[in-house]
Amino acid sequence: MKNIRYFLWCVLFVTGILSMSAQTGTVRGTITDSKSKEPLVSATVYLQMASQSTSSKSFGKITNKQGQFEISNVPVGTYTLRVTYVSYASYLKTITVIDQQTVTVDVPLRLDVKGLEEVVITGVASRTQKSVAEVAVSRVDATALSNANGFQDVSQLLAGKVAGVKASSSSGAVGMGFRFDVRSGAGLNGNGQPTIFVDGVRVASGLSDAGTGGQDFSDLALLSPESIESIEVLKGPAASALYGTSGSNGVVLIKTKRALAGTIPNSYSVQFKTTHGINERQNDYTKEYSLGYEDANRTFRTGNISGQAFTIAGNTSSFNYLLGYDRRNEEGILSTNSFNRDVLRGNFSAFASDKLTFNISSSYGFTKTYVPYGDNTVFGFLGETLNYGPEFKIPGTNITIGGAYSGLDSIAVASLVNVRKQQSFTGSAEVLYLPVKELSIRGVLGVNTVGSFYEQLIPAQYDYSRYGVIRGDVFKSQETDNYYNFDLSATYSTNFSETIKSATVAGIQGFLSNSYGISVEKDSFPSTSITALGSGNRYIAGAEVFGDARSAGLFIQEEVSFDDTYFLTAGIRNDFASAIGKDAASVFYPKLTGAVRLDRALELPQDLNLFKFRFGYGASGILPGPLDGSTLRWGVAQSGHGAGAVITSQGNPTLQPETVQELEFGTEIEYDNRYGIEVTYFRQFAANSIFTRQQAPSVGLPAPFQNVGSIVGSGIEASIYAELFRTEDYQLNLNLIYNYANNEVTDLGGASPIINGENVVMKGFSKGEFVAFPIIGALYEADGTYRGPELGKERVSFGKSLAPTNGSFSFTFRFLKDFSLYLLTDWSLGGTIHNFTRQFGTRFGANEEFKQLATKLGVNLNYGMLPDTTVEILTKNTNAYTQAAERFAQLDPTETGASDYYESSDNFRIREISLQYNLTSLIESIMPNVIKNASLTFAARNVAMFKTYSGPDVEITTNGADRSVTRGQDFFTLQNPRTLYGMLSIGF
Repeated sequence: MKNIRYFLWCVLFVTGILSMSAQTGTVRGTITDSKSKEPLVSATVYLQMASQSTSSKSFGKITNKQGQFEISNVPVGTYTLRVTYVSYASYLKTITVIDQQTVTVDVPLRLDVKGLEEVVITGVASRTQKSVAEVAVSRVDATALSNANGFQDVSQLLAGKVAGVKASSSSGAVGMGFRFDVRSGAGLNGNGQPTIFVDGVRVASGLSDAGTGGQDFSDLALLSPESIESIEVLKGPAASALYGTSGSNGVVLIKTKRALAGTIPNSYSVQFKTTHGINERQNDYTKEYSLGYEDANRTFRTGNISGQAFTIAGNTSSFNYLLGYDRRNEEGILSTNSFNRDVLRGNFSAFASDKLTFNISSSYGFTKTYVPYGDNTVFGFLGETLNYGPEFKIPGTNITIGGAYSGLDSIAVASLVNVRKQQSFTGSAEVLYLPVKELSIRGVLGVNTVGSFYEQLIPAQYDYSRYGVIRGDVFKSQETDNYYNFDLSATYSTNFSETIKSATVAGIQGFLSNSYGISVEKDSFPSTSITALGSGNRYIAGAEVFGDARSAGLFIQEEVSFDDTYFLTAGIRNDFASAIGKDAASVFYPKLTGAVRLDRALELPQDLNLFKFRFGYGASGILPGPLDGSTLRWGVAQSGHGAGAVITSQGNPTLQPETVQELEFGTEIEYDNRYGIEVTYFRQFAANSIFTRQQAPSVGLPAPFQNVGSIVGSGIEASIYAELFRTEDYQLNLNLIYNYANNEVTDLGGASPIINGENVVMKGFSKGEFVAFPIIGALYEADGTYRGPELGKERVSFGKSLAPTNGSFSFTFRFLKDFSLYLLTDWSLGGTIHNFTRQFGTRFGANEEFKQLATKLGVNLNYGMLPDTTVEILTKNTNAYTQAAERFAQLDPTETGASDYYESSDNFRIREISLQYNLTSLIESIMPNVIKNASLTFAARNVAMFKTYSGPDVEITTNGADRSVTRGQDFFTLQNPRTLYGMLSIGF
């Protein structure tokens, strides 16, 4: 009996334990639009147990077509409910699940068209919601853009989408470099480009000369747009002061895709995307541009594009992962141009506890780019066609002169080889640690290693002797660049009261780079089939290059807010760098920013959900060159007596970075969560710009650098957005961007102006403006014969090489529920382009008007031209002769002040257009529960351009993406292609 009683007690105990462990409830509800009350399909509902330990429970669901969800068998306890949906603010609520009961949570989500509730980065260690950000921060949803369009590089992804930033390629060759123009261009020194971070890694963004005219390679070509989730842009020192000398031209922060915490637990997703399309020439060359236009048009082809992107992402309660592979093969519109890229990516997150998180980001990329000769080079297709007029037969003979390929045979041009192979590894390790509630510590280690191999081959089997190449030439180079950075910061938050909150941030940043390169060139190969370096009979040149640079900075910042309405931040950074002169004073960069939410401070209409005024001040700097602060540097030189040491540079040990200060004022207004405007005015002041001061020749030393120059810039940037309507089947969103920016050089401190052809850095003009002595008339010999152009005595402006005004307009129209039409247009006004193609070709008979006028004036032989038989010689000292001479003077190809070759670059372009069909509902109706999403897209880029320029494209410059003062010059520069393609994307 006793044993039976004991057994019954055991059964009751175990039953009680099991019944306790089986205590569960249900959570259900409906997710709707707070205004229209329409259900939101495929919203994500996530339940996380209030305990954030790795063993805490989490659950998730996706809403059905009625916007409903139900999560059953949820263990009793307290949970955080989180609901997310695209273009809506996230919703958070704490709920309690009780045994055998159902918790009903109906959630009305509020629209957030502009992402005001999203957390954005506002500084080196600052993160806050955009609705209370104290500086202008632009965020681009790269994932959404890539879903609707296909992009070759980051510049295409950003073009026309960020106020205050112009991103553009400078040549139509695929795989080439590009540049950013941020606001008014900061200072006079440096490359004018923002610093770029990818997942916390400061990446290489430099350019390498391809030896093919102005075209050059960019290290950023290794970054695949398909792997990017979002891009945030800090546009000037007001926002980026605590980045020190890395922030003078702004900072671009790129975040790659990764599996997100807070999604459905213990799940995974697979996404596949394939792209196929073509590149074709955008516009034909015309007779006005060059008499060789027909031959130039025949050089183009239709290039093929193919690409595949594959990702798999998954998560558990303690570990998330994303693995991806992206491949793109693209042919340019010239037969000698192609671009291949392969990128592998792996991103991982581990949640060791509620206080410790690890994030790992890694990618390995490989590119192979064949580049055509172009721009200022004698070997290119465009140079050999546009530079010459039609073939001409000398009267009375069988001799023909001129015509296309007068310098090189077309096969010889097509056989030239320029290829660059590049490998890159980018990796970062981030640790987030919260030892106590008030303190958070963040540490990042980053590495970016880039290896490049470049080969240039002029084959021996063709005749290049006209240009000094006998029996071939081979140039090969190899370079390795390593970049390392670390960030360590700590943030301590304090709530002095319910209304007054404070956060103190302190940290350190460091950056180290080193490089090594070697190159060799040889020619005169004994065999046409052997091009190995060792077989060249003549050594031409060789070089070995080393580089090493270091910089670091300490910073501290204090953030204070009152009643979530008034915000103020002050900070300072102390910078150190190997490029700064050893005797220079310490370098400090302060910042002060603030904002007030007027919609909270004042009694305003409830529908006015945002009315914010903000201001910002910040200072930054641009470092001198690596050796500019070094007193003396020695090099090796050859002489008749052998090798010896020579002084190669004289530095200035007191040299400081150029200082760039910025003030910005802005306002942001949003009405009804649908209509908004953001306006920012900025003014930049750069001083201590670095220039050389010429010394007396008897000194025998190079000119040293001095901090003497200054430049001021200002502008306004604005964006207007609206969601005109949104229903279950229809939706229309509009976005308008307007930018104006200008600058003026105010002082050179006695240094000589920089005159780079027609582009100058000169007091009283903007940086890179076209300035030259104007042609004011014609000069004549005693007998009345035209003698040449008469020049003015003062330089004048022929226009700004960078258009001061630009903007864009885009819309997205969703119709019939599953179709989406996207259009992006952009424009620029007030700029000038120098048509050096036409000017240079004029010397060789490619300008019909010039040839005819030369014949009419009887001076054609003076310019090496045979007479044009379609016109007659004019009588000297007549009005007709004088008028022809005055016009002829303006066409003189030897003078930089020939006004006829400066043309307006004003243009309006249909940049991107796409039509997407969401196949998900269709496939679900046929094969339920097979896929998560699917879409089919047809799209085009560079659809049409409307311009007055005689050339085919205005978005080009002969120096490629080179960040020098030379801008806005077209010299046999390849036009950007029109791209047509289709994409199929499927998710499981």
